[in-house]
Amino acid sequence: MYCTALVAFLININILQQGYDANLLPGIFSQAVIANSLIAILSGLVAQISADRLGYTYVFFQFLRVSTFEHVTFAVNKCFF
Repeated sequence: MYCTALVAFLININILQQGYDANLLPGIFSQAVIANSLIAILSGLVAQISADRLGYTYVFFQFLRVSTFEHVTFAVNKCFF
């Protein structure tokens, strides 16, 4: 909770310094919470379906593949952009 409040405070300061309307922040944060919740639910469903159909160890291999792909994609984008 402390980190969430700190991040919200820092974002609020940054928004005010750049001249944006601070009244937009509650809507942005509520949409972020909803999107984060939906992604967590979807991830749980995908993991459970994968575990039911392919076995419990497959979920860990699937995670390794996704995280390796993200690491390589991040490294390539960092080098070229």
